Amino acid sequence: MVRNKFPHKRGFRSMDANVRFIFESTLFVCVKSV
Repeated sequence: MVRNKFPHKRGFRSMDANVRFIFESTLFVCVKSV
């Protein structure tokens, strides 16, 4: 994993956090709609 090799780079961490947030939000909406 790139983010594991470069934990000091905020760009990768913030981008990963945004993707995770969007993924969890989408998953929550899908589960809630079902």
